[in-house]
Amino acid sequence: MAKSDNMLSLLWLLYARERMTAAQLAEELEISVRTVYRYIDSLCASGVPIISDSGHEGGYRLASGFRGTPLFFDSGEISALFHATKFAENSGYPYTELLDQALRKLQRTLAPDQMAQLEKHMMGFEVVPYLRGGSVEPWLGVLEETVAQSQTIDMFYHKLDADKAEWRRVDPYGLAFSAGVWYLAAFCHNRQALRTFRVDRIEKLLPTEVVFLRPTDFSVQDYFSDKHTRARMADEPHVIVCVEGKPWAIASLSDQWFLRLCIVKQKRTWVRFSIPASKLDEVALYLVPYGDAIRIAEPDLLRQKMVALCHAWAQHFEENEEVD
Repeated sequence: MAKSDNMLSLLWLLYARERMTAAQLAEELEISVRTVYRYIDSLCASGVPIISDSGHEGGYRLASGFRGTPLFFDSGEISALFHATKFAENSGYPYTELLDQALRKLQRTLAPDQMAQLEKHMMGFEVVPYLRGGSVEPWLGVLEETVAQSQTIDMFYHKLDADKAEWRRVDPYGLAFSAGVWYLAAFCHNRQALRTFRVDRIEKLLPTEVVFLRPTDFSVQDYFSDKHTRARMADEPHVIVCVEGKPWAIASLSDQWFLRLCIVKQKRTWVRFSIPASKLDEVALYLVPYGDAIRIAEPDLLRQKMVALCHAWAQHFEENEEVD
C-alpha cells in the first residue's frame, strides 16, 4: 500500500478507535512500529493534532476538537455505501475491484460496534442480478473511458432485427443503466444521427485515436428520460389504440416501457394509447402474448396485423420448420 494510503488509514484508525498504541497500529496496517512513528511525525508536521499518552493505558489519540470535525462517515452512511456496492456489483459495473478495495479500507477502520451494526444491515440485504444473454463486462470499462476522454470508437454491433453484425463508428456521449440493461448514447457516423445502442449487443470494440467534441448541452439523464422519448415521438403521425381486457392484463400493458409513454387515458379494464403509426407492428408483438385476456377495440388495422401475425406463427409451427 502506498505511503499516503497508509497515513490516511492510520488517521482513520485513530478516529474510529479513539486510542491505539504504536504496536496496534503497526499490526493493523501490516507495517513496522518504526514506520508508524514516522507516519505520526509526518501527520503532526502537517497539522494533525495527535496526542501521545504515556503509561499502561497510553497510546496515540486525536485531539477532541479534531475528532469532532465531519471527516468520516456515520453508521447510516457506511451502510448506504455497502448497499450501493451491491447494486453496482450486480449491474456489470466495471470497477468493482476498486470499489471493493475502497470499502476494505473503510471497513478496517471501523470499531467493533460499528462492524456489528454494519453486519446487521447487510445480513438481510441482497441484489439478485438480472441475467441476460449478452455480456457487458468486457466493454463497460472501455466505454466509460472513451466517454470520459471523448474518444471515437469502432464497434461491431449486432442490431436486434439484423441478420448479422456490422461495424459502426460512433462518438460515445454517455452510458445509462435501465431495467437490467446498459445502454450507450452515441453519435453514429454511419447514420449521421444520435443513436441508442445496447451494450450487450456489442461483439467487438476498438477505440480509435480520434477525439470528438461532445455537445456541451448533452445530458445523459435527459436523453434517456421519458420526456425526451416523448419529444422524439411527437414529430410522427399517431394512431389511437384502445385495448380492453382483464385488470391484470391492462395493468401489465400499462407498465410496459414503451406503451406507458403512449398512455392517453387508463381505467381498470381498458387503456387508450396514442401510438406512432410506424410502431403498430411492434405494438402487435407486445399484445399477442396476452391472448384472450385482451380485446382490441380500435383500430381495425391493428387487429388485422395481429391476426396476420398469429396466422403466420401458426403456419410456421405446423410446418415444423427448422430455425436457422
